[in-house]
Amino acid sequence: MGHYLLTKLLLPVLAKSGTAKEPSRVVNVSSMAHFIFSPSSGISFDDLEGKKHYDAWTRYGESKLANVIHAKELSRYCKENNMHVIAASVHPGVIMETDLKRHMKSTNPLAIFGSLIFRPRAFWLLVGTQYKTTGQGTSTPLCAALHPKIAPGGYYSDCMLEQSDVHRLADDKATAKKLWEISENLVKPFA
Repeated sequence: MGHYLLTKLLLPVLAKSGTAKEPSRVVNVSSMAHFIFSPSSGISFDDLEGKKHYDAWTRYGESKLANVIHAKELSRYCKENNMHVIAASVHPGVIMETDLKRHMKSTNPLAIFGSLIFRPRAFWLLVGTQYKTTGQGTSTPLCAALHPKIAPGGYYSDCMLEQSDVHRLADDKATAKKLWEISENLVKPFA
């Protein structure tokens, strides 16, 4: 929710500084985990806090799906309200030299491998993925922030608009509306 709140607080400034020719930009760092690890049903709206069920990989995937949906919905919202602001989401690549895995139950490679066996798509994608350094991982976020032709709400990987590896609910209007409304209600005391 911190990312949503920060964007909400910055939106008035972004709207004032953007123009039709050069709109302001919001870049959400997502991950291919949004379609690998989130369930086909999308975000667990009935258990957002994970009190009924918690699996770190699933929750990570759902949070990254929320980033993709937020970029799409924010771009739609800004267009509808005549704001010169666009948003995009990016998959920076699989970067093993970060400390991202510190919150996972096990960082043992064999345990991670074991959890991926039950997610065949994830297993084969990660096995076939070329890992990136932290420096290489900055290229796609920078592209989304600086390239003159970025699709509003687009999801980018390797500096290209991704068409195939996107969760089936990423463009679902009902899911986007529900996520937006829940986010608005949760950040209301802070905004």
